[in-house]
Amino acid sequence: MEKPPERWARSSFPRRRYDMLTTNMVESMNSVLLKAREMPILRMLDFIQEKLGEWFYERRKKAHETFHKVSIWAEEEMYKKVDLACKIFKSDYCSKWYSRETWFETYEGHVNTVADQNSWDIPQNVESEITKSPDVEILQGRSQKKRHIPATESVPLKSTKCSRCKQIGHNRTTCLSSTAPHSYSKKYAEKYSNVQ
Repeated sequence: MEKPPERWARSSFPRRRYDMLTTNMVESMNSVLLKAREMPILRMLDFIQEKLGEWFYERRKKAHETFHKVSIWAEEEMYKKVDLACKIFKSDYCSKWYSRETWFETYEGHVNTVADQNSWDIPQNVESEITKSPDVEILQGRSQKKRHIPATESVPLKSTKCSRCKQIGHNRTTCLSSTAPHSYSKKYAEKYSNVQ
């Protein structure tokens, strides 16, 4: 069965649409790796491996410490939304994706450390290859550390605050509560438009 383009193509979708889950994961990981990006490549990879191992260990430990049928988050959400008047366990109606077993399975894997370089078994044909660095033009100036905001994403507007009357919504130039109006303000325009 073929799906219409509105279901899978961004160009056919009426509103902004992108893979929010992937975008959020990448942005979260980038914020963690801000300091690691300045490290040499091997040290950066070690940092990533240590960080992932630490996260997996913490979450696995938290999952083993819980005594509920479902994850802690799912338990809290159920208590917020469902009334316990019927005295039936709400976890019986919860999806298996929020169960304790699924939580265990998610973090049961281990992030293995890289062995010492002396113990590596590198084939001769790979060892004899010479890898050149990519031809990349390095731009002058300080490189951007934080994420680039794409054109498809709206940026929250900053509210302006007047330095004269301290009210929000206008600035000093357009302030109406001033005794001496600025030449660009509405008060100035009203006062001197009648003179002509």
